[in-house]
Amino acid sequence: MDSLPDLILSQKGYALSSCGDVNGDGYGDVAVGYYFYDSVWVFFGGNTMDTVPDLILSDALDGEEFGWSIAGCGDLNQDGYSDFIVGTPSGGGGRGLIYFAGDPVDNVFDVEITPPDTLYSEFGFSISDGNLNLDGLTEIILGARENTGGGPAPGMAYVYGDITPPQVTLLSPNGGEELVVGSTYEIVWNCSDNFSIYHFNICLSRDGGLTYSDTIETNIPGFDTSFAWIVSEPSSQTCRIELNVFDYANNMGSDSSDNDFVITGGLFLRGDANEDMAVDLGDLLSIINYLFKGGEVSCLDAGDCNDDGVIDLSDVIYLINYLYKVGPPPPIPFPACGLDPTPDKLGREFHPCQDL
Repeated sequence: MDSLPDLILSQKGYALSSCGDVNGDGYGDVAVGYYFYDSVWVFFGGNTMDTVPDLILSDALDGEEFGWSIAGCGDLNQDGYSDFIVGTPSGGGGRGLIYFAGDPVDNVFDVEITPPDTLYSEFGFSISDGNLNLDGLTEIILGARENTGGGPAPGMAYVYGDITPPQVTLLSPNGGEELVVGSTYEIVWNCSDNFSIYHFNICLSRDGGLTYSDTIETNIPGFDTSFAWIVSEPSSQTCRIELNVFDYANNMGSDSSDNDFVITGGLFLRGDANEDMAVDLGDLLSIINYLFKGGEVSCLDAGDCNDDGVIDLSDVIYLINYLYKVGPPPPIPFPACGLDPTPDKLGREFHPCQDL
């Protein structure tokens, strides 16, 4: 080793930092800051590293001194690429701009860190990183040099770890849906995080959200926004979904269905309240027994003869009129087994049609 430089990248750079392997080619890369031009030049390493910048960043607002400070900050979003941060200490109190690397890496910042207060200015004058609490995750330190608002010290250093939980909104099912056992239903959501999402877990409640004891799926990748669920037994009129999301710092966000939805048992024959695969006087007696004597009808949809979403005297009258040839037949599914075309909250615990 001698005292002669092997490569001169620039004679005008102000800040310099190793960025780690930004583009994932196995070689370390270097960033040079030119705050007087509000730009940062990134040079990719290699066996034949040259003096031509491979990436030029210029996300500055006017007079921000973008590139005053630079620091590699490890793989913040756990995607296998080394990320880096650029400080802009002037203009509006200062900022820190985080760039998530990749192949290809772009020149648009992914996360903006702004001053938490107005006590100090020149936020981003200095930048560093490290695993300060030994949790395996990188913390970022940004220095603010000037006390301009009466703070208790000449300057201040701010430490940032990822303590912000992801924000998630469950879009569907969100209440009022009727899902059929064995069918495929798309659970859909929106999600965001200050860094990056790790994975999702989905659970099901059949008691109106009191408990979420049924696991639908775990470790759904963080880039997904939906999951194709094969609806499972048993039926219930008070179902809700809970969606839990985790980031790489293990912060958790959660959302659940706002209201109950229904899981029904599938095929049935309308009017067949006693489940003997025929519609006759026996079904009329079963409905009357259910309404006035506390009897059971396991397939409530079958007892809803007029398909109005409830079982009451109107169903008795409707079935009498049909059986005595003075009224129309029950709505579908009739005269053959089928699915309910009308969403309701009656449910079908069991009907022999399901065994066909």
